[in-house]
Order: sequence, then C-alpha cells, then structure tokens
Amino acid sequence: MTLFSNDVAAIDSCKEIKSKDTIILPGVGNAYSVSKFLEKNGYFDEIKEFENKNKKIIGICLGMQMLFKDLNEGGNSKGFGFFSSEVLEISKISKLKTNIGWRKIKSIDKNFLENENYYYFCHSYYVNINDEDYSFLKCVTEENPRIPAIIQKNNIFGLQFHPEKSQKKGIMLIKKFLEF
Repeated sequence: MTLFSNDVAAIDSCKEIKSKDTIILPGVGNAYSVSKFLEKNGYFDEIKEFENKNKKIIGICLGMQMLFKDLNEGGNSKGFGFFSSEVLEISKISKLKTNIGWRKIKSIDKNFLENENYYYFCHSYYVNINDEDYSFLKCVTEENPRIPAIIQKNNIFGLQFHPEKSQKKGIMLIKKFLEF
C-alpha cells in the first residue's frame, strides 16, 4: 500500500510551505520550545496563511496542541489559535502524569469514525475543550478521564495520539485525512 506520493518532504524553511498542499505538524517536543522556534523562524505567519488558503493541516500529538490558542507546557506560550481552547497538564484532571499506551477512542460524531479502535498515545498535556470548540471535537478516549483524541474544523485536523505508531488503523486514518 502506498500512502504518500513522492513529493513528501520535510520543510527546512517557512518559505517552502507555500508550494505544498498539506502540512503535517509532528508530535514531538516541548510546546514552549516549539512555539518559540516557529515564531522566531517565521512559521506562524506562513502556516496561518496556509490555512487561509484552505489547504490541509494535520496536527499530531504536540502538533494538534499547537493548533490551539494557549499552551502551558514548559511555560506559557501561544499556539496558532485555530481553536480557542487551552492545553493543560493531564495531572489537573487525573492521577496520571502522562497518558502513555494503547487507548480505545470512541466517536462523538458518528459520521466521522465508523468503528471504535485502539490508538497509541504518549503525552502529558491535553486539550481542555471549551464550549466554543466543542463542535469540532470528533473523538475522545473511552477511559476516564475522556481526553480529546480527534478534532476537525474545515481543513484542519488534529490527532492527540500517534497514528504512525498505531499500526494499520493509524496509517489508514492518516490516509483518510489526506483524501478528505
């Protein structure tokens, strides 16, 4: 199965974004450090312009959290603000300090994800969905606390879990988003 075309590339400069149809914001790092790097190197404006042109953005784990307004990992910083909710420590809602392992997610929007499946999570922060963003929430973890697992608004998708580590189901989900 071929998932990606030959024109997939890592972006080394914010100016390269203009020539792409889809960008994937990966899910590794510290929100404060990533936010400062993106701001310092001009990525914020380019990615916001990318979204304004109705091109696809897929955020994975930290990449999903970067889609929101206020981030708290490693200090207070700003995300892209495509969604207004803030990102908080999991320990504020759970005895857990991290959410690591296979978790079953269930669909809130029955038209979005047909079957409940297990996906691999590895994060210490979660999106505290507010009423304004609630309509964009598509799936949550089945266990308590229920953590937003998938969000979607127009051309923007966010996955709190790591589809690339979630075996065949995760790869199929990325393919679905790319074809959306």
